[in-house]
Amino acid sequence: MKVMNGAIIQVHTIELVKKLDETRKNYLSIAITDIRQRFESQASEIILPFAIDYGFPGITFTIPKIGDKKKTA
Repeated sequence: MKVMNGAIIQVHTIELVKKLDETRKNYLSIAITDIRQRFESQASEIILPFAIDYGFPGITFTIPKIGDKKKTA
């Protein structure tokens, strides 16, 4: 979901097929990379439901605790 100025402007869904040794964190890293490349995203903040180990230069990861961001993550 892409949000600008408080409005949802784009939504994209991808389907990932789980392999035996893959983790949720791994899948989330793959999905972020795919979506950023596909839409040439330059977003400086990504809201996630949990922390991932993979780093993206110049990007802040937010794991919300309460409020609207928690509801959408």
